[in-house]
Amino acid sequence: MAWRRRQRPVAPWQSPLPAVGADEFAHVAGFLGGADMARVGATCLDGRRAGAAYADDWYRPAGRASVSDRLRVVQRGSRYQNIRFLRTFCDRIVAGGLALDGEGNVLVTNIMACSVCVYNKSGVFQRSFGSPSAGDAPQLRRPCGVAVDGDGSVFVADPWSHRVSVYRPDYSFLRSFGSRGAGDGQLDKPRDVAVDGEGNVLVADTGNHRVSVFKDGAFVRSFGSEGAADGQLNRPWGVAVDGEGNVLVLDWGNRLSRVCMFRPDYSFLRSFGELHSPNAIAVDGEGNVLVTDLRSGVCVFKDGAFLRSFGSHQLDWAHAVAVDDAGTVFASGYRNCKVSMFGV
Repeated sequence: MAWRRRQRPVAPWQSPLPAVGADEFAHVAGFLGGADMARVGATCLDGRRAGAAYADDWYRPAGRASVSDRLRVVQRGSRYQNIRFLRTFCDRIVAGGLALDGEGNVLVTNIMACSVCVYNKSGVFQRSFGSPSAGDAPQLRRPCGVAVDGDGSVFVADPWSHRVSVYRPDYSFLRSFGSRGAGDGQLDKPRDVAVDGEGNVLVADTGNHRVSVFKDGAFVRSFGSEGAADGQLNRPWGVAVDGEGNVLVLDWGNRLSRVCMFRPDYSFLRSFGELHSPNAIAVDGEGNVLVTDLRSGVCVFKDGAFLRSFGSHQLDWAHAVAVDDAGTVFASGYRNCKVSMFGV
């Protein structure tokens, strides 16, 4: 039998690139990740060769829809256009969630130590709380998402305990709410938590395929149901609230992972994103949506459109994410057990 050498497929950046006007062109990218993403970025940011970068199906998990042949243009002026890696801190911690308080401290949920660690703006460890030795307070078993409200109270989603624990601004235990089940006020493996401007606590009720809303520890309502249609969710993995009160939910379990957006009254608005393996979601003060993806690092969206991704080299399995008012991004790598900072 005669053997024929298989021809190597043409890589996306070698394909003919459609032109984009110089005034509108700033950066074009797709979901590639790793060295390929850097290569595409170098080509596109050159400015002499405008064009589109396409998603490489070699990186696409089996069964996921392709995003090939979709032009993605980032307008000039994006705060993340020139973002760069700054430094790492918080070594040897598997971070399940990240949040920032009003003083700029970084709160990191430590999955393996069952606690929350606090670092200052410089990345210096300050203290931890919520550990099994915390007196009469119920211990955290596998803390994941964490959020801080306007008063400095801390909310921690604890999926293995099927509840949310609340701590005062001095990190002393206040109360917890939720119990395992599917009824009103019950939770099933809640993975993330967010707080809106009115003090409502939104919980990604992962096992119940919905988002549950609480106020002062009391159940208010829930929205979402299991499915893939508009307004439905399948294992919501993350939740965030933007400056206008819209709720963004990371819909992890459907065949095509996406971000679902709900209005302040919790009615469905739209969905966007074609994500590989998303883990966490955050929103900055300009309405940019940041989603961590195992393969692509941190992916940035604006008004439902993909802008760019970054951090795939520094983040080994990008996991948790948070962003401050200045646009500094904090993201954790699940496998390298570090928190990395990115800024301009």
